[in-house]
Amino acid sequence: MRKKSIYILIFLFSSISFGQNIKAITELKKENDNLVKVRKSEFDKFGNLTKEVKFGGYDAISKTFRNKNRILEYENGKRVSEYNCEDFVSKDTCVIRSFSTYEINLKTREEKQTKYEADTLIRFIREVKKKKI
Repeated sequence: MRKKSIYILIFLFSSISFGQNIKAITELKKENDNLVKVRKSEFDKFGNLTKEVKFGGYDAISKTFRNKNRILEYENGKRVSEYNCEDFVSKDTCVIRSFSTYEINLKTREEKQTKYEADTLIRFIREVKKKKI
């Protein structure tokens, strides 16, 4: 009886402590008594945002639905790149609109973001310096 209760306690403790990772959050809004998806955010096991999808409306010109995707990549817990693309749902195609690369200098605590447009022209360069508190 005692062994059984110990096993149950270990199982409950492990399920509570290891089962709390959020993998995705879906944002909904109410339109005409219906729930419509607005945004979906996905996270990795470290809590970093890896993908964000903003669900768009119908485009009459291309006759398809468009979603805007933002995809982030990490190496060793540091953000390395970010891609923004527009997803044409009916054609199963994601067209890159802009992308960014990040360089992090750990000694000076500077983060440098270089944002490019789809035709690889540099849109801006942003340098962020973090002060010690």
